[in-house]
This record gives sequence, structure tokens and C-alpha cells, in this order.
Amino acid sequence: MASDRASDRAFLGVATLLFAASAAGTIVGSASMSTMGEMRMPGGWTMSMTWMRMPGQTWTGVGASFLGMWVVMMVAMMLPSLVPILWRYRQAAGGNSEAQVNRLALVAGVGYFCAWTMLGLAAFPIGVALAAVEMQLPVLSRAVPFATGVVVLIAGTLQFTAWKAHHLACYRSAPLYWQQTQARHGDTACAWASIAGAAARA
Repeated sequence: MASDRASDRAFLGVATLLFAASAAGTIVGSASMSTMGEMRMPGGWTMSMTWMRMPGQTWTGVGASFLGMWVVMMVAMMLPSLVPILWRYRQAAGGNSEAQVNRLALVAGVGYFCAWTMLGLAAFPIGVALAAVEMQLPVLSRAVPFATGVVVLIAGTLQFTAWKAHHLACYRSAPLYWQQTQARHGDTACAWASIAGAAARA
């Protein structure tokens, strides 16, 4: 029991340090982005230089910089909601050795953030293409503030729908039998797939 408590404290300690580091990294990254300036666009808004290639930069470098910032930001945003899931996952894997439990939790967490990383990989070229079109078509640029407001309104409304509440309730309160079975078997591939699937449901 004492070793279990020590393992739980270590898990929470590592999660706390990781959150603090990612939050600090997000703040520093945001501050450095603010020094880059922004481009004023038709419609009274400004475009972030994140979607621009500066002189001497390659698109590979710009994409890598964006992805690094994206991953750090995702860790800061999503880790608080992931920790309770990983906690339950570690409990489900309790039949394994402590090293195995920690390894499965690590693999599951990496799988979760890999799913978000893939989303960032998809978002970057879309953002670059959209920025290029907005610079070429002033009419489209003027519609951006309105379109942004509509998207935010839809996303906010979705959080209060019965559909969202149903899926959150199912995932949080269910016994997660499929995760427990995979965790007890100590299957690394299943640990990766199960938590990556959780990211898709978030």
C-alpha cells in the first residue's frame, strides 16, 4: 500500500511538473509571437504572422515551429482532463508490476498527444492556404470576423448540447471495460490505441 501511494504521488507530481512546464512554454511562446507583429487585413482585423514565411525561413522550418508550439499548447490545455483518465487507466492496470503500470500510462499519454499532434499537422497547411486566399481576396478577408464569431458560437453551443453531455457522461462514468481489459493484459499497442481514441472523442 505504501508503494502504491508513493507511485500515485510520483504520477501526480510528474503530471503537475509537466503541466507547469507546458503552461510556461505556452506563455513564453505567446509573448515571442507578439513581438513578430501582425498584418492588418481588410475588415478591421489582424492576421498572425504564424501563417507567414519570414525572409530566410523555409516552409519546413515554419511548420516545425508551429507544430512545436501546438504540442506545448495542447499539453497545457488537455493534460488536466487527461490525468483523471490516466489515473483510472493505472488503476485498471494494477495487476501488472509497477514498472509495467507506469510504462502503460506513459504509452497511453503519448498516444493521446500524438492524436492531437496529427490534428496540428492537418491544421497547419489549411491555415497557410486560408491565409493566402484571404490576402488575395479582400471580400473574403472582410468576412473573417463574422465567420470567426459564427464558429466560436457554434463551438460554444455544442458544449451545452445533449449529444455532448451524453458522450462525456458515458466516457467518464462507464467502467471502461475495454480499457481495463487491455491494461490488464499489458498490451502496449492497445494502450496507445485506447487513449488515442479518447482524444478523438474529446
